[in-house]
Amino acid sequence: GYIEVAGQLGTLSGFGVNLGGYIHNFNIEGYGTFGLSKAGVYINYTDGNMPNEEKLSASLFGGKFGYGIILNNRFRLTPQVGAGVIVAKGEVVKAAAVTASVALRCECVIINHLGVSLTPEYSFAISKKPVFENLSAVSPKINRWATGFNARIGLYYYF
Repeated sequence: GYIEVAGQLGTLSGFGVNLGGYIHNFNIEGYGTFGLSKAGVYINYTDGNMPNEEKLSASLFGGKFGYGIILNNRFRLTPQVGAGVIVAKGEVVKAAAVTASVALRCECVIINHLGVSLTPEYSFAISKKPVFENLSAVSPKINRWATGFNARIGLYYYF
């Protein structure tokens, strides 16, 4: 098993935690990523007390599975497929989309029980809730949160 602290760069930059493990080289992993960027959208509220601009931030939660290919006693490559839910949330607005992803987890052991990983991945929306669909139409940034390339770089402890 492993627990990992990771930073993510790409269409949804942020930081998060991965929990996973290998059983006979089969990999299963759960993750949570909290986005650092915000997207502003203007909303026409009927109540004059509400703000016109809503600042949304994103969070992504999901899981992946794959098969680890051991290269030697320090390196392993793991092709992965997965699914997740991205939540765009502001003060008033909350929207979600379901995503699918393909990734390649590249691991390198540094010292006993400690390693680094690099995971390039491509995610794409497979189902958008109506509010997320509408927000994606007016904000390319929100649309890219659900569909695009990301690279996760992490430091993991394995046991």
